[in-house]
Amino acid sequence: MSDQVLDPLRRLARLHGVLPVYRDGFKRFRDASQETLLAVLRELGVDIDRPEQAAERLMADRIERWSRLAPPTAVVWGDDPLRLNLHLPAGFEGDVAWELMREDGERQFGERRVEDLLQVGCVRLHGRKLYSFRLELHEMPAGRHRLRIAAGADAAETHVIAAPKHCHLPDQKGLWGVFLPLYALRTERDWGAGDFADLQALSDWTRSLGGSVVGTLPLLAAFLDDPFEYSPYVPASRLFWNELYLDLGEAPPQAAELRQASLVDYRRVAALKRSALESRLTSVDSADLEAYLQAPRAPSLCALPGVTETDGPWTGWADRQREGRIEPGDYDERRFRYHVLAQKMAAEQLAGLAERAGEPGLYLDLPLGVHPAGFDVWRAPESFAAGGRRRAAGSFLHQGAELELFSVASGKDPRRRTRLLVPLPAPSSRACRSPAAGPLHGPASSVLDPARG
Repeated sequence: MSDQVLDPLRRLARLHGVLPVYRDGFKRFRDASQETLLAVLRELGVDIDRPEQAAERLMADRIERWSRLAPPTAVVWGDDPLRLNLHLPAGFEGDVAWELMREDGERQFGERRVEDLLQVGCVRLHGRKLYSFRLELHEMPAGRHRLRIAAGADAAETHVIAAPKHCHLPDQKGLWGVFLPLYALRTERDWGAGDFADLQALSDWTRSLGGSVVGTLPLLAAFLDDPFEYSPYVPASRLFWNELYLDLGEAPPQAAELRQASLVDYRRVAALKRSALESRLTSVDSADLEAYLQAPRAPSLCALPGVTETDGPWTGWADRQREGRIEPGDYDERRFRYHVLAQKMAAEQLAGLAERAGEPGLYLDLPLGVHPAGFDVWRAPESFAAGGRRRAAGSFLHQGAELELFSVASGKDPRRRTRLLVPLPAPSSRACRSPAAGPLHGPASSVLDPARG
């Protein structure tokens, strides 16, 4: 038996669902370093600082797992049954009762006699004999559910994640399309980076040649001032669209220099578009903005950038604000209205684009993580691993140690602009013909909803 199989640190990693060996982008197997495994385990809540502590932690974690009636989390794939190992003391003769609270609000109940369950293990713990029994539940609908289990005086709750085995595939065969980063798309009308109108023109051109799919990198909000991070894989939020890509019509004369640059000057393009959009605030119907703010999370989503622009990243805010309570006096009203208008326009433009693109239409890539100073981490800090980094086209969760466990070299510069590859016509202005959609309102036709992943 190899040292890697016997190594307590690698056994501890596997116990927590971390693979100590991975296959890189060149299909070569690589071993994760001890530093990487320690960093990942700590982010998963394991109290470990040195490899020498792994054997002790391994025993403690096994004791803890056997002491629980059921695991805290379970994953089900496709039509497979949910399989849970329940830990019961020797001599238990009662029934095992369960209640499944489904994501759609439905509830299911059931009972199983312990003698009808398959015995799959046995240990002696603190002088007491425990048995492991397999509970199987069939026809688990896709979604996130809660399963409550009771056995005598003992009870537990398991978070169940049921997912399909395969991604959705359209019925048509032989489909083809194009993929191009939107910021790199050059046209005669752009402001220094491609926008939604250019994406529409690319989609129309592709469909005219028989294609049916247009893909691009994430179009999510980015920090383009202070803080500054232009990578599409380090978004300020996965619930916000990036106003850099808004179609604001004819470009001003200042855009000519930006259009000729070999690299995207994100700061200047963003500043130019913001100035143009702010000039429209006085002519915007307040009722339209108020209607948009009825969407879930919309008020705080649009308020957070305004506070950030005034007081810096949320990590340095007052306790009340850091804890999620933002009040109108915390931000400038004009800045708030700007972000409301920007998100409303982005949602409407993408909805119209998706409707015109048809099925399957648009493919928008999705980053795994977010910027640590962004909205998502402020809204739900407990959902993010502080200290992880994933080297896949710049995607990361938080600043900190790079996790070689997941490393994939990319080598792409998210500033590089592509010379005109296709004869895109200058698109005319188009009225949106469908309700606003996007991260705050659900998916727009075939546009991927970042909030759902």
